[in-house]
Amino acid sequence: MTMPLLLTVLIAGASPRLAGLVEIPSVLGPQKSAPAAVTLRTGPSPAAPAACVIRTAADLETREHGYEELSGVVYESKPGWYGLRCRGADGVAWLAASDAGTYRGLDELVKAGLAYLTNDWDRNLYQRPRATAPSHRVRVEAAAPDITVADTAVVDDELWLLVIVYGPGRCTPDEPGPVLDAGWTPAHSTAGAVTAWFYSRGC
Repeated sequence: MTMPLLLTVLIAGASPRLAGLVEIPSVLGPQKSAPAAVTLRTGPSPAAPAACVIRTAADLETREHGYEELSGVVYESKPGWYGLRCRGADGVAWLAASDAGTYRGLDELVKAGLAYLTNDWDRNLYQRPRATAPSHRVRVEAAAPDITVADTAVVDDELWLLVIVYGPGRCTPDEPGPVLDAGWTPAHSTAGAVTAWFYSRGC
């Protein structure tokens, strides 16, 4: 299994940043029998104490990676381990890669799917993937405008997205609405929320 290239940085005072989604087949996959429980650890080591035990999707923070297909939300990664969050528990709990299935980084998710800008996007686009680069405010009426992610960059451990912003009418990558603007945006807000996401169930 290939481990993710992007490692999430936890910034003091900000919420943990979503780095990607990871499948956990024994708990979140299609079940023909009773799912097997998976133990998450307090640290990225098999010797670390148990942080929580997940038996169903209700025990874990999840999002869809496909139509009615759930993955665990990953906030950190270390070699052989994924940092997730258990329901009702504080901090990150660690899932061993041996208990994990396919991992999809945030960059992959928004590039591969029908993507949009979230309400946490500040409606600014930059000429280059840096907060000090010239920027402008986008004039767009939609609360969650559709986008194509044309490129990505990691600058100072920050994921940036080069986005093409569309007007109403886009449903598939081959049928875009009118292009309204384009430029770079950080993939996370200053509070740590994702500024872009994708339609896991299509239009």
